[in-house]
Amino acid sequence: MTKWDKTFHGISICYKEQIVQIKTDKALLDYLSGPENGSIELSEQILARYKELFQKELKVSEASMSVEILIHAYMDVFARNVEKLVKMLPEAIGKGLIMCLKKMEASTEIIDSGEKEVDSNRFVFDGLVPYRKVLYAILREKA
Repeated sequence: MTKWDKTFHGISICYKEQIVQIKTDKALLDYLSGPENGSIELSEQILARYKELFQKELKVSEASMSVEILIHAYMDVFARNVEKLVKMLPEAIGKGLIMCLKKMEASTEIIDSGEKEVDSNRFVFDGLVPYRKVLYAILREKA
């Protein structure tokens, strides 16, 4: 049985070895849409809590997790803008993003943000980190 920690703004987060899971639900979307809130702050909190629980760092950068949270949470916005975004990315990252979005469309309710050994999409989100300002611009106040 999955144990969901809801201590941070009611957002459901499950901490496991090498991976965290975040529910894409009303609590997450409400948090992200609030003033002064964002995916970076959420990622900071998740990574700090992971370190507290496991006494080690989760090998996922704050920026990479932030990008992953935003793409999952706002899949509809990214899907409408993916063609513009892919043109700005290196070919491998662009192709990876398209494949990743297709997989995520089928299962967007849980975000699996894990280390590369257990998260086959990690390279896509890591690769998008240098382009995160473009993602933030697409989302505007939602980022």
